[in-house]
Amino acid sequence: EHVEGKSNMIDPMQMKAEWHDAYPKPKLDGGYLGDGYPLCSEQSVQSFLEQGAKYRFLGHSTTDPNVLVLSAESPLYQTLCGGAQVCSHQLRHELTETLACFGTECSSGAVTTLLVADGFYEFLRPACVSLFFTADFEVLLYPDGEVGSNEDSQTRQNKFLGNFVSGEPPADTSSCPSGCTAAVGACACPVQLDQQDGMHVIRAGGATLQNPPVFVDRKAARARDCLWEVEALLDHLFEHPNTPVFVAYRMIQRFVTSNPSGAYVQAVSDAFKTGSYGGITYSGAYGDLKATTVAVLMHSEARAQTSESNGALREPYLKVIHLMRSMEYQDEANRPIFLRNIIEAIGQFPYASPTVFNFYLPEFRPEDFPEGLVAPEFQIFTPPNALAFANGMVSLIDHGLADCDQGFGVGVTDCSSGGFAFQEATGGMSASLPELDLLLTGGRLEAKHAVQAAYHQRNGWKD
Repeated sequence: EHVEGKSNMIDPMQMKAEWHDAYPKPKLDGGYLGDGYPLCSEQSVQSFLEQGAKYRFLGHSTTDPNVLVLSAESPLYQTLCGGAQVCSHQLRHELTETLACFGTECSSGAVTTLLVADGFYEFLRPACVSLFFTADFEVLLYPDGEVGSNEDSQTRQNKFLGNFVSGEPPADTSSCPSGCTAAVGACACPVQLDQQDGMHVIRAGGATLQNPPVFVDRKAARARDCLWEVEALLDHLFEHPNTPVFVAYRMIQRFVTSNPSGAYVQAVSDAFKTGSYGGITYSGAYGDLKATTVAVLMHSEARAQTSESNGALREPYLKVIHLMRSMEYQDEANRPIFLRNIIEAIGQFPYASPTVFNFYLPEFRPEDFPEGLVAPEFQIFTPPNALAFANGMVSLIDHGLADCDQGFGVGVTDCSSGGFAFQEATGGMSASLPELDLLLTGGRLEAKHAVQAAYHQRNGWKD
């Protein structure tokens, strides 16, 4: 990616397994990502032939060095090929029945990629985990509660928080538990594998710790396993008890007001959790964004913004687009409408957020605001941005979408690239002012007398 002249070497649409962190990851509320997933060692090696097995067509090439070549006589080959003499490859395929193995399939072991005629398929193995600690290598117990593996230099550099079921970390490395030896900042202790109350644990240094699950084999990382871990993280965050309130507050801030009441946030949060609002059940499921959006827009606090703390400063880029759409902007030569990157002028531009946390922070409070009130959008409403926004809007009215007079468009030869096609309603002021009030201010125009005075002074809306 290249944004604003800066190179980002991480492609968000591609998973590079060799770059992925393969070590255990604690969850926010205890335990580890992967808790509750089946062990890969307990899955059948013939699971790729079982009913429900899923496949994804990769195309006519692959980077996987371990490819199982299927014989044309194989039932799996016939199924994926479509039963025709010339294969008809499908993007997705799920086995409707368990198939018998044929030839090398019967002794193939773990299957990842298959070659069917001239097409490659990925076997979408169900998500599973392995246990991080083995009895072959010592565990490193650190006084701060972190743990690691003493297998090699890489594992010694990657420690993580241990989940102690019983016992405690060593007080310091000068007095390691019996059977352990002092290492750099830790005690290296032999590992005994065990199970306790349905949990896989290790016993080391007089303590019992959870043996954490991992999705990725750090010595043979696969993109599919990395993606399973990412999905597990998303599921964990989605199901976290703070998520409904977090989503509710953020959506209200973006759509209605920067400072919603606790009752408003609670109502939207409940809609997210139950999938229903106002006596109407939508999906009835947790995470229903339709019910959440209805609650955001139809709550009484959204319908009657009367408090001094209600409302929000509208984002500058939205105001630009709003004016162009409501006033029916048209290019004079029917060219594609193109805005230059105006983030330096108004503080915003699509896909140019300076960080992953948006253009502004949700808790931003201008210096002269009352304690307890926030106004996120004011973080980019600086004096230079405000002046540049005003200049750009005037240029848009005078010249269309051009760069003349600090406009928001690209360069044109004669400073004239388009204009507004909106036509005044027949009936004069009484008809056109309400229409403009609706289109430009959502029916909330207060200084109508000032607009009326300007209308009469100019003898209409236009010169």
